[in-house]
Amino acid sequence: MNPDSLLRPSYIAYFRDFSGLRSPFWIAALVLSVLFHAYVVWQASRYTPEPPDAEEVRVDVRMIEPPPPPPPPPPPPQVVVPPPPAPPPPKPVPKPPKEVPRQPPPPILAAPPAPAAPAERVVPVQPEPVPLPPIDTPPPPPAPPAPPPQVAAPPVPAAPVEDLNALIDGFGRDLLRAFEASKVYPRVAQMRNIEGKLKLRLFFENGELVNVVVIEGSGNKLLDDAAIADGRKLKSLVMPGRLTRESFTREWWVNYTLK
Repeated sequence: MNPDSLLRPSYIAYFRDFSGLRSPFWIAALVLSVLFHAYVVWQASRYTPEPPDAEEVRVDVRMIEPPPPPPPPPPPPQVVVPPPPAPPPPKPVPKPPKEVPRQPPPPILAAPPAPAAPAERVVPVQPEPVPLPPIDTPPPPPAPPAPPPQVAAPPVPAAPVEDLNALIDGFGRDLLRAFEASKVYPRVAQMRNIEGKLKLRLFFENGELVNVVVIEGSGNKLLDDAAIADGRKLKSLVMPGRLTRESFTREWWVNYTLK
C-alpha cells in the first residue's frame, strides 16, 4: 500500500483543484448567497416582537393615613377598702353573787285574842236649851243714787268695701308698666330682623306669681321665650293688701317691633 494514499486521500486532490469555482455562475451564486445571508441577519437585528393586545389597566394609588391609635383605657377606679371595724370591747364578766347565809324563819306566834266588844255607852238626858233673847237687826243701808243716763256713742262708720275688680285692674296696669320697662328684645332676633306679636297670661295665687304662659304665640320661639322670661321678673312687684288673699289672672299683648 502506498503510504501517501493514507495521508492524502483521493478527494483531497479534488478540492485542491479550484478551476471549477472560477466560472461566472459559481461566483454569482456565492455573491447572492452572501447577500441573502447578510439581508437575513440585518432583518433579524431590526425585528422587534409586537406586544400582545391587552386592555389598559389603571391603578389608582392613594395614601391612606392609618387610623389614630385608640386612646389608652382609663385606669381602673381605685377601690378604697375600708378598714375593718374595731372589735367590740369585751363584755365585763359579772362577778358571782356572794352567798348570803340563810337565816332560819322566824317562829310563828299565836294571834292575840280579839278585844271584847265595848259596852253600850249610856248618854245622859240633856235639858232643853233656854231660848236666847232676840237680837235687834240693823236698818237696811240706803239705796245708791241712780246713775246718770248714758249718752249713746256715735256709730263707728263701717270700713269702705274694696272693689276687687278695681284693685285687679289697677294692679294690672302697674304690671304692664313694669313689664314694658324690663322687656328685653332678643339680640339674635334683632340681628335676623325678626318681629312678632304674642299674648301673655300671668297666674297669681295668694299674692304670688305662680306661672307665666303664652296663649297666642308669635310664631318664633325666641320671642315667646323672651316674653316668658320678662314676665317672670314681675315676682318682686308688691300687691295691695286684699290681693294677697285672692287668685286671679292678667293677660296682655306683647309687641316686638324693630324701630
